[in-house]
Amino acid sequence: MPHDGPVIISMPLASIQVDSNLQSLPSTPDQDRRLRLSVDERGILMPMVVCGTSGKGYALIDGLRRYAIAKEKGIQRVVCVVRPIMSATQRAALRLELNMASRSVSL
Repeated sequence: MPHDGPVIISMPLASIQVDSNLQSLPSTPDQDRRLRLSVDERGILMPMVVCGTSGKGYALIDGLRRYAIAKEKGIQRVVCVVRPIMSATQRAALRLELNMASRSVSL
């Protein structure tokens, strides 16, 4: 799916690849419990952010906790913001930018 900028689509969770080095922001057990409860009651409200890869599938950039909970709960499809193919360095920079933005929103 070639595109110039981000698009929002529903995709199979199985099409998302997670880098083994990817870590989520620290969270407390209570925050994890509240996120699971929210997913149970309302679904995943915030799209995950992924980018295309040179092969099949997508690389997860942001949303590791949402991804893990979706997988745990057997959710088959998720809504994602899809970015164009990025290098590992570009993905890391965007991840840092998104994490900084989420921290300032939650303060």
